[in-house]
Amino acid sequence: MTHPDPVMIVAPMGRSGTTVFKTMLASHPDLYLSDVAEDYFGYGADKLLDYIDGLFTLWERMEGHKYTGPGPFDRDSLLAEIGTTLLRYVGVRDPVKRPVLKSPSFGELEVTLRMFPTASFLILVRDPRSIAESYLHVQDQWGFEFTFDQIASNWAFRARTLLELLARQQAAVRENRLIIVRYERLVQDRTSVLTEILEKLRLPPFPTGSMPDETFPVIGSSFASRDSENRVSFDPVVPPSDFAPLERWRHWTPERHTRFNRLCGEMMKRWGYDPVV
Repeated sequence: MTHPDPVMIVAPMGRSGTTVFKTMLASHPDLYLSDVAEDYFGYGADKLLDYIDGLFTLWERMEGHKYTGPGPFDRDSLLAEIGTTLLRYVGVRDPVKRPVLKSPSFGELEVTLRMFPTASFLILVRDPRSIAESYLHVQDQWGFEFTFDQIASNWAFRARTLLELLARQQAAVRENRLIIVRYERLVQDRTSVLTEILEKLRLPPFPTGSMPDETFPVIGSSFASRDSENRVSFDPVVPPSDFAPLERWRHWTPERHTRFNRLCGEMMKRWGYDPVV
């Protein structure tokens, strides 16, 4: 069974807002969520290339071997077949609507582009200071042990990796298979951003009155509701009047900004985020 083209949300690293973003998109009548909250399809995907290459190397050495299977016989077609099976496994089954999937970070994105050759990848990019502040608020409850310096360095590495990937994958960018989405724009002007995304996905606009607005529930925010054990809740809640996700790091001291800038200030500039000096 074939499926409509998947919409896959990824980010350079976690705490980028992918949960609420996917929920906003999936409220569109032509989209729906897969059964798995976070698929992580890109993690370790490069190992599949070694496996498939090994299989084809052995098959090609077989004397008199002649392929008689049902479809194309090459490495990418087998990789895409694996991708189709993974989609079925996570509950992609609607023959008409397009599924929305997400992973908090992109993993081996160039491999997943080949695994899902008809998918559109929405890459959600967020100010790394907001990401750092969010990690620091949740890591006690989730068992993370990242230091402030590690968060900054990890973001800088992944942001650089993403820039290099986009430079190599300009065809995918032109074809709207790789689409950059700014978290800050999503918060400040979600109507325009969501409308632009739907156009690039070749989908109609939200029906009148159904566009997610400022009352759209917050899900998974480190500054929203907590459960009875003070853990981040993933129940949808209406954002409080003082909810300001773009302001979380404004209380940082000059010393903290200096430290953060030392680790990723130049990469922040390349992504359009001005360091505080």
